[in-house]
Amino acid sequence: MKKPAPLFLFSAMFLLLGIESAMSQVGFETSPPVSNEELRKYPPGLGDYGKWHGEAHEKGVVAKLRERTKKTCCDNIGECRSTVIKMTPSGAIAILERRWCRVDVKIVYDIQNLPGGWALVCASKSLNPNGCPTVYCAADEPKM
Repeated sequence: MKKPAPLFLFSAMFLLLGIESAMSQVGFETSPPVSNEELRKYPPGLGDYGKWHGEAHEKGVVAKLRERTKKTCCDNIGECRSTVIKMTPSGAIAILERRWCRVDVKIVYDIQNLPGGWALVCASKSLNPNGCPTVYCAADEPKM
């Protein structure tokens, strides 16, 4: 089993390489902000903490997502929020807190009636060093 590097090595990397380069070396890539031009394509607040959260509960979407993934986030650590998910060559990304953030969980595609027809991502309220929340689970409309 590989031993983790001592904390002083990470500190030295931050000083020598700069924060963005050091973060990528330890697994935190800086997530790019979504441009204002692109944000104008979507409803205001899409991807922000709690966007259409109540509607997702009312429609039973959160209950279905919990059932399919066996995960929950609608408590003190996070909330579901409506957003857009895009597939890229390196994986799925979603607008979360006005940044393009990686969605490193299996996306559920068989849940209907997502609020506003947008994807739903359950994620933490707190942000990681890359500016993105931790994603717990995600659902999107079936892709035709």
